[in-house]
Amino acid sequence: MVDDIRAMPYATLLNGRQMHKLERYAVLHALQKFRIGMTSDDKIKAPKRRDGGAWLAQGHSYPAEYDHKSERECELAAYTVNGGHRTNHTATALNGASELWLREFDTFVWDNPNRFGVGAGYRHYFDGMMQLLWCVEKGIDPSEAGVHSALIESIPDYIDKTGLLVREDGVLRVDIPVMEKAVYGELLQKIDAAACRLREVLGEAFGTFLKGQAVAVPAHLTSVPMDKRYMPATAYIEMAVVIEAYERGLHMKGVDFCCPPVVLVYTEK
Repeated sequence: MVDDIRAMPYATLLNGRQMHKLERYAVLHALQKFRIGMTSDDKIKAPKRRDGGAWLAQGHSYPAEYDHKSERECELAAYTVNGGHRTNHTATALNGASELWLREFDTFVWDNPNRFGVGAGYRHYFDGMMQLLWCVEKGIDPSEAGVHSALIESIPDYIDKTGLLVREDGVLRVDIPVMEKAVYGELLQKIDAAACRLREVLGEAFGTFLKGQAVAVPAHLTSVPMDKRYMPATAYIEMAVVIEAYERGLHMKGVDFCCPPVVLVYTEK
């Protein structure tokens, strides 16, 4: 899959850092699609919201004496993908773009896992980071485009701590892949094909591993999706594979910089 992505005409537009970030994003996405595809079912659908999208409530049950501090500090924290694949979307037209999507994973390896908590903070990140990145990409003054001043003032923090922006030769640039929706569609086809291939090669073995691993729930809880019931057994799969590949020199070789698996997708007016 990575070889196919490197062969895309779009890849020639990326610098080395951006290419690593794109590869990280694609590998995590393919692994997650494989994992969820092996553990999900079609019987339970998340309820639709009136304003678009869908929500699924999820909770965790712990014994009364559970040591949460130990869990947070344990080595396994590096192996989790916090929140899985997250997409933030805006359909507000902005200087050449009719729609923007920020698609990302959070991990503890090679990037700040809580980049939305840096600088201007959570709310401003999700409300305006896409617009800020788009303005930088197109050379637009973000203050004139209505980007919140807190985001603009936090640009030094985003440069130093998130890997989203870089200042080179005195010029501020976006340091993650930025692509048209059609190009993202091509990328997604390669990701889907890789996930299918993983299922062909590893599906039987993974299915054997899954037997008996689903968390038991009370009989009256009939709306708990199977992939959520398997999460305690499978939550570390993506990063376990990535870290193993890294240690073997097969993935992220030579990376010594903040490398978030994040892409910005757009459609033009």
